[in-house]
Amino acid sequence: MIAGRPLRVAFAGDATRFAAWVPGGVSDAAADGDPRRSLAATFVDTRGAAPAAVGAALAAARPDVVVALGVAEHDGQVLNECRAPVLGVVVPPDRPPAWVLRAAAPGQPPDAAALAAAAAHERARLWAPGSPGEACDRLVALDPIDAVGARLWRTIAPPVDDGLFAPVASARRPPRIVFAGPSTEHRERWLAPATHLHDVRHVAHGVTPDRLKRLLEDVDVALVAHASGRATFDHRVALHLAAGHLVLTEPLRPRHGLEPGIDLVEVADPDALARLLGAIRASPDLLRRARVRGRLKAERFKASHVWGRVLTDFLRDVRAQRTRPLV
Repeated sequence: MIAGRPLRVAFAGDATRFAAWVPGGVSDAAADGDPRRSLAATFVDTRGAAPAAVGAALAAARPDVVVALGVAEHDGQVLNECRAPVLGVVVPPDRPPAWVLRAAAPGQPPDAAALAAAAAHERARLWAPGSPGEACDRLVALDPIDAVGARLWRTIAPPVDDGLFAPVASARRPPRIVFAGPSTEHRERWLAPATHLHDVRHVAHGVTPDRLKRLLEDVDVALVAHASGRATFDHRVALHLAAGHLVLTEPLRPRHGLEPGIDLVEVADPDALARLLGAIRASPDLLRRARVRGRLKAERFKASHVWGRVLTDFLRDVRAQRTRPLV
């Protein structure tokens, strides 16, 4: 809270990827009830928007803090011109770069060395002079591997809009199984046996904010697969747990406090996934305990709580070092 009012935060990013990361409206952020962490959030959708339009929208919001979600996709000059301090959120792309895919043998995934080289290239581009990363006062990520260690201020828990949390509902018969995410070769291989044997709905394109809540209400079992062979933490895991779904995912790294076999189920083998889905379809309540525990654990991911704590610390840290003028 600033001068008796909530902290004004302008979140900027592609709404199809990041609307679910943002607390709606004015929220009392802290679990401990600390009023200093109350947030008034504004979302600036950067999809297809010219940099000048994004800059004008940010200026009109008159924020105390700007949060650049998926910072690599932002315009460095726009972030530099913000009068408020800027927190950049580093998020890996939804699919490997096209040049890495072209370099792979036909029908084969990119090898580990090519993926590592692509990640290093993207990180170097993010920190280059005039880049959006350089324009930020601090950088955070869900996974520390997504940022160069010296530039990464901290890792954060995956934030989920408080309005998307829901109680665990009774499983439908048959259960409704969904995978949401763009197609990649790795994902297609991991899902192939499951989609061949079971009715799995694949939402391949970005879900707009107005459709997201309805989609989540129509899911019992959520599948989560990495974009490539690299294990990471997919934000969709937190989103599905918050919505009360049973989550079946490739192994996660980091796990942000989630416990495999208790809060969710990690499945490394595509055939094992297909067999597990067969058992769940035969007995929809087979893993209900994991569904309930996962929903309870998701409370730590409420966006108002996550951003309230992070932004309070961020402002304190930036003010102490005076790295840029503050309003």
